[in-house]
Amino acid sequence: MKILVAEKSKSNLEFSKEDKSLKQEASHVYQLYLQGILREIYFNEMHSAILVLECKNKTEAFENLSSLPLVGKN
Repeated sequence: MKILVAEKSKSNLEFSKEDKSLKQEASHVYQLYLQGILREIYFNEMHSAILVLECKNKTEAFENLSSLPLVGKN
């Protein structure tokens, strides 16, 4: 099942102070891509991510998204 996900960031996260977390996030996103879970990723004009996931159901999608380092910070 394809699942469309739109990022909603909290404004209190300062990306300039999150260099290590951003590198971890990029690495983890790439691993999800290699596994075939993350099929597509786009960014809108606000630099928010739009993801297309391939998962069995919504629960599996949430499990995969919750493993991203920045999800825990939001």
